[in-house]
Amino acid sequence: MVMKKKTSNDVREILPDLLNDFPDFVPLDSRSKVINYSGLDGLKKVTLNSLKAKGELFIFEIDTMSAFLNYGFSEEVRKGFVKNKIHVKEIMNHSKQPPWTEVEEFVKDFWECRYIDPKILNTNVEILIYNDVIAFYDYRDEKIFCVEIHNKKLADMQKQVFNFVWHYGTKLKIGKGGATSL
Repeated sequence: MVMKKKTSNDVREILPDLLNDFPDFVPLDSRSKVINYSGLDGLKKVTLNSLKAKGELFIFEIDTMSAFLNYGFSEEVRKGFVKNKIHVKEIMNHSKQPPWTEVEEFVKDFWECRYIDPKILNTNVEILIYNDVIAFYDYRDEKIFCVEIHNKKLADMQKQVFNFVWHYGTKLKIGKGGATSL
């Protein structure tokens, strides 16, 4: 039986979800879970999921969380990082930023950042890496997209890439409220 092109496209669109729902079809050494989110609610979900990080959260950052989510929500997430003792390391393309939080304990005890010149590495999609999860998202267009990939090998590799870039980043001076400068 020959499938019509439309049916073929429909199958391709639902196949990742089917593989997530029926993991026995995927060999044990290559199991991944891929979750797609969209819109502001999806972005909030991906952000809240980062509170599950065990110890460390690595971020290739576009801008502060408050640039794309409500300030009050963002502050609660930052308080959650403190409560859960999650150390956040961010690599960013801006060498200077004004204060962006009132959660000073987060800034002083749980947050580090480094600057990478966008001519070397331009961060045009935000990336979170923690546990066995890599999340990609972009909120700057009308259509917000978010993808979480749960895969240990991929997460381990992305942590190595992050640490490599971190090594070459310039440590920023951190001031009150998270203000930064070279």
